[in-house]
Amino acid sequence: PIEHHALELKRLVGIRHPDFLEFVVAVLYRLAKVDLIVSKKEEEDIRKVAAVFDIKKTLGDRVRGLIDSVLTKINTSVKNIVEKLNAKSK
Repeated sequence: PIEHHALELKRLVGIRHPDFLEFVVAVLYRLAKVDLIVSKKEEEDIRKVAAVFDIKKTLGDRVRGLIDSVLTKINTSVKNIVEKLNAKSK
């Protein structure tokens, strides 16, 4: 079962590299999303892995955080472009 493999990975790297475990969960989610559909089983398995890794954020929380981060960067870039265009038009 996936929990067994998650536990083995946690034993190997988790104590020294907890960020790596979060990365593993993110990669699992991206792999599940390759076909553009995350099945209920895939999401359940990813949640089981996250639980074994003691990752408290839900996948939805992590995705929303990522989206917020990307949108913030886009917003900042657009503002910079608009400011430059405005400065040129003066």
